[in-house]
Amino acid sequence: MKKTTTEIQKEINGYFSIINGKIDDAYQISGLHDLFFKESNDNYLPGTYVFSDKEGYHLDMVGDRGGIVENKTFSNIEDLYFELCWQMVSEISTNYASKNRKEGEDWRRIMFSKRIELLNEISEKFALHGKKKIDDILSENPYDDELLG
Repeated sequence: MKKTTTEIQKEINGYFSIINGKIDDAYQISGLHDLFFKESNDNYLPGTYVFSDKEGYHLDMVGDRGGIVENKTFSNIEDLYFELCWQMVSEISTNYASKNRKEGEDWRRIMFSKRIELLNEISEKFALHGKKKIDDILSENPYDDELLG
């Protein structure tokens, strides 16, 4: 049975609660400040819009100057959940890495490690998906401690 937008919102709020309960206040994100659970429109506020309809599960991004700048449609609810969680942990892990980076070490090491740690708090499946995504990134752009350290 297809999930409604309201059901998706409850699930995502639960994921945000799990993550916010596992990180220090210094790395907290507002999380839901620019995440809206309704159909998007070119004239809406900038942010991420999530909704369900007969065509699937949608994730639209409205840019700072208006207009939908990105539109993704998922047939599988788990893919939508992963995408939203990836965005959430990306913001937290980037913030974490910027405050905890080590001299002479590619800052992405700590960022990616934190990202997988947080995804694992939600779901082992999400952590494995995230690890694959990171491996793909690193295959194109390997760690470089001299340049990024």
